[in-house]
Amino acid sequence: MTRAIMRRRLRALSHDERGFTILETVIAITVIFASLVALAYTATIGFKSIAYARERVTFDGVADRIMEEIRGQAYTKIQTGLLTSDLTGDPNIINCGGTPVVYRFETCATGEKIVSSGGVTATPWIYPHSGAVVGAAVSNNVGYTWSTYITNNDPATQPYRVTVIVQWASAAYPNKTNNVVRVQSLFASPAGCVSSSTHPFAAPCQPFFYGLAQVPAGRVAVTGTVQGLTFSTGYLQTTGTESNLQNEQVTQGRATFAESLASITDGLGTRTEGGVVSGAQAADSDPNAPGATYGSTSEVAGTGGTVSSTSGSTSITFTAPPGDTGIADVAVAAGGANVCPPPTDLAETDALPCAGGRMQQGGTLSSVLSLGSIVPGLGSATLASVAAAPSSPDKSFADREAVSGQDGRIEVTATRNFGVMGIGAFPSGITAPAGFTYLLRMPAGYQDTVTAQAGTTTTAAPSTGTPTGNVSYWNGAGYTSLGPTAAGLNNLTSVATSVATVSGRAVVVTISVDPGSTAAQAGTHQTNPSGSLRPDVDASVSAFSATVHYVVTVDGIPTVDLEIALQLGTVLTRGVYGTPPASG
Repeated sequence: MTRAIMRRRLRALSHDERGFTILETVIAITVIFASLVALAYTATIGFKSIAYARERVTFDGVADRIMEEIRGQAYTKIQTGLLTSDLTGDPNIINCGGTPVVYRFETCATGEKIVSSGGVTATPWIYPHSGAVVGAAVSNNVGYTWSTYITNNDPATQPYRVTVIVQWASAAYPNKTNNVVRVQSLFASPAGCVSSSTHPFAAPCQPFFYGLAQVPAGRVAVTGTVQGLTFSTGYLQTTGTESNLQNEQVTQGRATFAESLASITDGLGTRTEGGVVSGAQAADSDPNAPGATYGSTSEVAGTGGTVSSTSGSTSITFTAPPGDTGIADVAVAAGGANVCPPPTDLAETDALPCAGGRMQQGGTLSSVLSLGSIVPGLGSATLASVAAAPSSPDKSFADREAVSGQDGRIEVTATRNFGVMGIGAFPSGITAPAGFTYLLRMPAGYQDTVTAQAGTTTTAAPSTGTPTGNVSYWNGAGYTSLGPTAAGLNNLTSVATSVATVSGRAVVVTISVDPGSTAAQAGTHQTNPSGSLRPDVDASVSAFSATVHYVVTVDGIPTVDLEIALQLGTVLTRGVYGTPPASG
């Protein structure tokens, strides 16, 4: 190709198709290099700042740890202060002269007085009051120095001030001079209990009181088989109430009540009636978790109801009465509108704590067995019946009582009531033995009251009182009656049988007490009583308990085989008193 042709082709190229000149390339490289240098510098500065922030966080933690360990020292260590001979050479401790010499923190003009004495023994972070950490013990590979100072211008009216200073030579900024963390805290401990020479801080010299009054819900449980039914178990549950009170530096109280109920379990599952009405009230004076200082329920009406397992005219039912009523009152300071215990009991007006609960059964709890589909005309039998004690509710009460010149006492009382009670009656379609109503019965109802007092100048020993309402059991010709806690109630024997022909069928009904199943007892206990001082007392009554076997055979074949367990539970009171710690 000739040079003329090449020149023509080069002239034909447009201006935009030419490459960078050397000058343009040099300028572009220079701009890029400058930008990279700027970015690198910025990143370096950022990394240093992050490293320095990490150092500050680390030494904030070091200073906090030192302060927390000083807080764990006995308060007398703070009051004694630094060792006087350890003060010299510290640039933050200034000798301000005087006789005796007054040392102040950082400046004589405005600095607080350094607290020191000559008898300080080795104490972590206090004597010696400064030091350096290097080598293997450093944080984040950075050594540091620490120093602590205790100051107070007037110990009679001002708290002690503790200052912790941590300094370090920054690895991120070697030439930086203000690498310092400073933490301060005030220390004060009023005169009180628990020795200030062995504990960080003293506490108020207050006694401890605890009281519990408990009326448990009793139970009559029926288990076994009935021909034609899928029944397995059912029970009646009586009312109950509980009150407890604790009083020391703070007061906490609680009172509860629970409605009676009836329950049954068969092939359809478990069903319950009643028992839905219950209540609880609480009060406390804890400033860290403040609650109401007074609480009261309103009286409520129980719902009651009946549950049953049924097939044709054969059934077993459990019934809870409607109309149970309950109330609970708790007061940190009883008096005025803060009514405690529930009326109509005498209201406390002494501005001291109390807790009280009450529950009144509204009618009769009962369990009835109907046998019409097994033998027409055999009728129904009451397996268990627990009537209400009219106008005699269950009660629980815990009360703090003051005594002039003494710590005083806690008083707790629990009262339980049952109406007329019967376990194990014959079916209505057969003739029972003459004079027979129930195999076991309480024909006049039942009541027990237990009390306990703990503290100083207690006025009475724990007591179970005298439970009323005799237990009667069938002796084959009539009834033998015993007191509700009599020794004769333990392991008693009782059997009643009726043989009859009903609708042409040979029917035998046998009702008997299971051997060894009956018991009743009362008891009191107190730990190390000394005169009128009682530190730990309790009293309890376990109401009569028994298991009754109920069997019906028809033409020699068992058609009903049930066990009826009467477990009325143990009413309990307990009081605890703890003397104040020795003052220090």
